Amino acid sequence: MAIADLDRFKQVNDRFGHAVGDKLLQTVASTWRALLPNEALLARMGGDEFCVVLPGPLVGASMDSLQRLRQADVSSALFNDGAGAVSVTIGVAHSSAGSVDEVLRQCDMALYAAKGRGRNQVAVYGPDAVSDVGQHAEQAEIIRRLNEQNAQLHRDARTDARTGLANARALAEIESVEIGASSDLAWQAVAVLFIDLDHFGAYNHHYGDSAGDEALRRVAAVLQSSARKSDRAFRKGGEEFVMVLPMADVGAARRVAENVATQLADLRIPHAGGPTGWLSALIVGTVSRPGETLRDSIARAGDAAMACKKNDIRATIIFTE
Repeated sequence: MAIADLDRFKQVNDRFGHAVGDKLLQTVASTWRALLPNEALLARMGGDEFCVVLPGPLVGASMDSLQRLRQADVSSALFNDGAGAVSVTIGVAHSSAGSVDEVLRQCDMALYAAKGRGRNQVAVYGPDAVSDVGQHAEQAEIIRRLNEQNAQLHRDARTDARTGLANARALAEIESVEIGASSDLAWQAVAVLFIDLDHFGAYNHHYGDSAGDEALRRVAAVLQSSARKSDRAFRKGGEEFVMVLPMADVGAARRVAENVATQLADLRIPHAGGPTGWLSALIVGTVSRPGETLRDSIARAGDAAMACKKNDIRATIIFTE
């Protein structure tokens, strides 16, 4: 018994459509039926897999028949330029192995061994096939773990350790986005909030760095709970935060800013050196202009925030054009 698998069949379906894929399957079935002896059984198991049952021992004529299936040209009539060319990988097992399920399991293992060796070949179930599949599974597990570790390193490198928010590196990765230039609707209209905690250096000096770290974490939680699902909050550095609000006009941005200010006030974090007696923030918003980059928008809001601080304007919401 053997299981034959069409290599690259999914790419054919994706590129040329299911009607072409169906025609290819019909061509495979008719071509293979003509190549097999009359007493052989050919059945489609599903998808791009076929089952072949050949009488007699798994030597000589039976293996020759399977090799003819592998070598048969089943796609050139449909794809003259070779763009839809497919190859065939076959896994074989002796029917004396036991139940049909066990024989099919062994065929599957031989098939995966053949794929691991490079596809377009016939592999017979046995110690070598089992060893190949085991090595392939071990390598796949190593690769999976490495990919997970790399993904975690990528996340860690873009996450602020104190607050859990995305950090300045993560922000820098999207700052070059040009507003209105992308087909992505999220970047057709964008607003930015620049949030600067009032006299936070004095807060740290008075209450200590540990209290300052806890205050930053609570502020980060406020930004996350105030944001819409599409919004992203970043700790830019120190006491400065940035919120990027895709698909937002000035009205939507102002509502988010007011939510931030209200929830921050509700924390009631004492701040003897602050303008209100509680931890507060200056929030400067702006709506990005078509054609400018997100970096330009953030810089404009940041410059406006700096000008406000020089004029001792704190604990308020301001929008700049």
